[in-house]
Amino acid sequence: MPEPVAESNPGNADLKAKVQSLRIPAGPPQRSGSRFAWVLVLLLLGTNGYTGYRVYQQQMIADQADQARADTKTAQAPQSPPSKGAAVLTPDSTAPTTSGTVPTPGAIALESRGYIMPTKQILVSPKVSGMIIKLDIAEGKRVAKGDVLAIIESTEYQSEFDRQTALLNAAQQRLLELESGTRPEEVSQAEADLSQAQTQLEEDDRQYKRQQQLAKQNAGTTTALNQAETQFVGQKQRVERAKLALDLLRKGARAERVE
Repeated sequence: MPEPVAESNPGNADLKAKVQSLRIPAGPPQRSGSRFAWVLVLLLLGTNGYTGYRVYQQQMIADQADQARADTKTAQAPQSPPSKGAAVLTPDSTAPTTSGTVPTPGAIALESRGYIMPTKQILVSPKVSGMIIKLDIAEGKRVAKGDVLAIIESTEYQSEFDRQTALLNAAQQRLLELESGTRPEEVSQAEADLSQAQTQLEEDDRQYKRQQQLAKQNAGTTTALNQAETQFVGQKQRVERAKLALDLLRKGARAERVE
């Protein structure tokens, strides 16, 4: 910048100095464009790092799955007898293998993960419910067909069996009674009852006729006449019932009741 030439007018010099004092000093250059570029670069680096980490995790999971499948196939493959000259790994063997490495005694030669499933499942369940009073099984115990594994309390079942047995015996006795028919003594008793009822009917008939004669002569009461009539009619019905009972005893039990 050329040096200013000093002027002779002191007033102009003061005015120039004032104008220069009013100028805004120039600041540092703006760097907004460079800051945005750095932020963009950092975002790209973070995105690439996260993507690479996810890809690495997926690759590790795929490798573990392939290794597990390979171990399962190796465990399920039939073992062939060792060929001549081949080394066999045993817990106490310290001889070098075909690969040239010396195995450690007691070390794990093969590790496989999975589930042990039984080839045959047997479900043991009683036909009836109840409280178990004796259990004769244990884990790993071998049993044969027909062995008693558990005993259930039989108090309730025994009581029901005894009740049904008593009902069966009662039904058998009733059947024998119906099949045997009426005894002669029972028939004689029914005949005696009928004869007694007929004798009482004759007496009630005489009393009823006597009360009718007294009523015609105005010598008896209406109450006595009604009582005599009621007694005569009731006794007549009892005679009929005795006759029917005697007939039933003589005929015996009905075939339907026997069945």
